Amino acid sequence: MKILESKFYKPVKYAIYHNDKLAFSEKLRNHWESSDTPYLDLLGEILTGTMLYYNDNLAIREKNLEDMERCTDFVCLRYSKEKNKIIEKEICYFHKKYEIFIVLTPDLSTEYDKELFEKGVFRVKNVFFDNSDLKNEKHLPKFFEKYVEKYISPDSKISLLVRSGDSIEMKEYKIFPKEIDFKTMYNEDFLEVNKHIVKELETKSKGIVLLHGKPGSGKTNYIKWLTGKISSKKFFFVPTTMISSLTEPFFISFLIENKNSVLVLEDCENYISERNSNNSYTDVVASILNIADGILSDVVECQIICTFNADIENIDKALLRKGRLIAEYRFKELEPKIANKYFKSINVKQKTDKALLLADVTNFGQNDYKETDKDDDKKKKKIGFSVE
Repeated sequence: MKILESKFYKPVKYAIYHNDKLAFSEKLRNHWESSDTPYLDLLGEILTGTMLYYNDNLAIREKNLEDMERCTDFVCLRYSKEKNKIIEKEICYFHKKYEIFIVLTPDLSTEYDKELFEKGVFRVKNVFFDNSDLKNEKHLPKFFEKYVEKYISPDSKISLLVRSGDSIEMKEYKIFPKEIDFKTMYNEDFLEVNKHIVKELETKSKGIVLLHGKPGSGKTNYIKWLTGKISSKKFFFVPTTMISSLTEPFFISFLIENKNSVLVLEDCENYISERNSNNSYTDVVASILNIADGILSDVVECQIICTFNADIENIDKALLRKGRLIAEYRFKELEPKIANKYFKSINVKQKTDKALLLADVTNFGQNDYKETDKDDDKKKKKIGFSVE
C-alpha cells in the first residue's frame, strides 16, 4: 500500500506571501522524505487523526496486523540505545475494510528518556480516517474495539502497606500481570462486568468492588491485570493483619496524602461480614463505608476492592447499597466451552466436559504432587508440594 498513490492522497498546497505577492506552492514527496516522522506528517495533512495523548498507552498486537496492509511509502529508522541497534521508528498500516490508517512504533515507553520493548507489541501513535466518509462513525469504534488495547507494562507496580508504629510505610514492588484474554479465561457474564469496573476505576474516585469465589477462580489474576490497566491510579495492597488499622487516624492521614488511589483488601471476609454482636470488626466495616462513599470519600478520593471466599449472603448489606457498589461478581469455574476455547488458543489437544477453575486450566499438564490414594481401603498419605 502506497499512500502517495492511493485515492486518499490529495496534493497539499500552501500559500506564500512575498514581495507583495501571493504565490501558491505544492508540497512534493521530498518534503515528507526529509521528515523523521513522515507517516504522521503526511497523514496529518490529508486525513483526520484521533486525539490520542502520549500517555494513553494504547497498543496493538502483531497478530492483529495480519488483517491490515503495510504502507511502503517511507522507511523510518533510528538508533535504539536499549537494543544497541537500528530499529524502525515509525510503521504504518492500512485496514482496507474500514479504510483506516494506523501509525505505530515498537517503542512502548511513554517516557522521553526511556525505551521499552515487548516482542509482538506496538504502541499506537495515531489513527487516521477520512472524516467526509460518514461510515467512519461506526468503523472507528469497531476498529478500536477489535484491534486496539490498553498496554499493560510488565513493570507494573504495587505498593504494600506496612505498619510502622503509629504510621504507615509503603514498600513498592514490581509485579508481572499476565496477559488476559477475557474470551478464553473468564466466563461470558464477566465481560460486561469487567468493562464497567475499568470504566468506574478510570473515571470515578469512590465506590466499592466486591470480588468473591473459590481460590484459583481468577480473582488475584484479575486484580494484577487491573494494576497495569488503570495506570492513572496507585494500588495499595493492605495485608490481612493490617485491615483492622483502617479505623486508625494515621491511616486516614495516609489516604489524604495519597489521593486518587485504590485500596485492595484480599481475603477480608472476617472484616466485612454482617455487623452484629458476634462481629468484633464492626468499626472496620464502618470505616470502609466512610472511605468509599461517606463524608471522607470526597476528601480521600479512594476506591476499595475487596476479595473474599465467603458467600455474599454473609457480607454486610450496607456494602451492597446501590450507588456505593461499583460491582459485585462471583468468580465461578470456567464453563466447559470456555475452557476448551483456552486449550485451543494455546494449541493444546485437550477437551473437557466439566467446569474447571481458571488455575487448573492455565496450569494444565503440570504435576502438582498432591496426596494420592494408592489403595481404596488403605489411604496412604504422600507429603509433597505444588509446582506452579
